[in-house]
Amino acid sequence: MRVIIAGGGDFGVFLATELIKRKHDVTIIEKDPERARKLSEEMDCAVINGDATHPETLKNIDLSKVDWLVAATG
Repeated sequence: MRVIIAGGGDFGVFLATELIKRKHDVTIIEKDPERARKLSEEMDCAVINGDATHPETLKNIDLSKVDWLVAATG
């Protein structure tokens, strides 16, 4: 299953970790550049620095192949 998680906070990271353990293809979109850099070093998944509400951030993701998009922001 391919999952996009918008938000790299506590819940987003928890969810990503659980999905990765189950061998799912996970991408995290994180708005804060420093947090995105840290996540890209620590997580075994793709991390995109950007705002998931902006079309520019999503344009390079083939959304037709995404099974779930989870909003874990706030």
